[in-house]
Amino acid sequence: MKVSIVIPVLNGLKMTRDCLSALKANTTVPHEIIVIDNGSDCETAEFLKQSPYIDRLIRNDRNIGFAPAVNQGWEVATGDVLGTINNDTI
Repeated sequence: MKVSIVIPVLNGLKMTRDCLSALKANTTVPHEIIVIDNGSDCETAEFLKQSPYIDRLIRNDRNIGFAPAVNQGWEVATGDVLGTINNDTI
């Protein structure tokens, strides 16, 4: 079984970094992390592009909203189980 974890992001660099680090450190089942960047500022966008914790990154040039971003992630997910969390989750 594989879990697809979808995380919509709009800025919040520190929160997002902490969230991704905690996921990698504490998730023991096979999983993929899909981040939907909803038009973050340059600093956050650059971090997301370089993060080794993200398996798939989708970048929107504007904020399309939480639900549409989640749907974007679910459309590309390959897991047997789909999950969504906010980027302030640790």
